[in-house]
Amino acid sequence: MTKPQTPNALALFGGTFDPIHTGHLRVCLEAGEALQASQVNLLPCAIPAHRDQPIASADQRLAMLNLALAGQSYLVADRRELERPGPTYTIDTLQEIRAEVGADRPVILIIGADQLAQLDRWKSWQRLLDVAHIAILTRPNCADTPLHVDAFLKPHRAKRQELARHPAGFVTAIAVTALAISSSDIRRRLSHNQSVRYLVPDAVIDYLQSRGLYSPSKSELFSEAQRLLR
Repeated sequence: MTKPQTPNALALFGGTFDPIHTGHLRVCLEAGEALQASQVNLLPCAIPAHRDQPIASADQRLAMLNLALAGQSYLVADRRELERPGPTYTIDTLQEIRAEVGADRPVILIIGADQLAQLDRWKSWQRLLDVAHIAILTRPNCADTPLHVDAFLKPHRAKRQELARHPAGFVTAIAVTALAISSSDIRRRLSHNQSVRYLVPDAVIDYLQSRGLYSPSKSELFSEAQRLLR
């Protein structure tokens, strides 16, 4: 008897990627494998709705992402959010992807525990599970999940293997290697002329250096612009 084929799960990981770093890449690889995903799409955000605006432009962040992902096919750059006008809302992205892949393919949104703590601030957050699963990357010393969010998600919790067998509607937690790397720390290091070797892919470092991104002069100009906008 031929074993029925399960639709290949598509995992999604969003962020500003300002800049992309090895922590992003390792988390996406480990989470994708744990979720039995056939592909992980990395979606750079155009205009974040709930955080400071990126320093690098959309084109620069996409260019760095493409450089970081070169030479492999499992992690894929998805530029759709950069092409959408206005603030970036995850529910819009998930609905667009669901329309593209059809009703049966599992779609899994990967988020950090810090994002989970603010989930109730997201647009139409209670509708996310209508079109996708949610996989939560766990880490110690993270903010607690609001009680009403936890209560909403509790009936949907499942073992991670279940997510690859259904198109949407489940929540699971994934423990991944804890790498204390952040884009903000990388920007700080670069603004102080410190090395970011081994924190960022070499091709991205070359790109940063050739354009002076996050250099002391660029950081001062950005800080002044942010101050004037307040």
